[in-house]
Amino acid sequence: MTQLNVKGPAEFVSTHILSPLTLPLPATLRKLTLRYGKIFLAFAVSGAMHIAADTGGAVSAKESGAMTFFCLQAVGIAVEDLGQEIWRRVAGEVKKGNINGGDEQRWLVIGRKVVGFIWVVLWLSYSTPFWVYPIALGMERADMLLTPSAMGALFSSFW
Repeated sequence: MTQLNVKGPAEFVSTHILSPLTLPLPATLRKLTLRYGKIFLAFAVSGAMHIAADTGGAVSAKESGAMTFFCLQAVGIAVEDLGQEIWRRVAGEVKKGNINGGDEQRWLVIGRKVVGFIWVVLWLSYSTPFWVYPIALGMERADMLLTPSAMGALFSSFW
């Protein structure tokens, strides 16, 4: 349901507003504009929904970093896509999950996964504070700590 609430407006704006505006553009640029416009709009809608949730948690809409965080995820996707395209041009096409190929193919697949993992960790390390820091400012120090009783409740659900 939430996915429809996020993707629906992005699909509408992309199809009915951005698409006609991009008609004069070359096909490749038009495709990229529509793709990243739709991604950005979906994350912006998600950011707006999270701002509403933040205001329920004692963070004002003005102080909430939700919109910044979620819109940065769209930027991160665009940067990741650019990095993958550069990787394809430098290393050649790598068949997804083909670790059983030759040694060179195996190392390309593993290298791609390692670089992807590092990228995600770095990007989230950069972007998450935009959203979390304003929330943490409004918390009491005791509320920020994960107590043993909370850990017990968390792990009791596993066994």
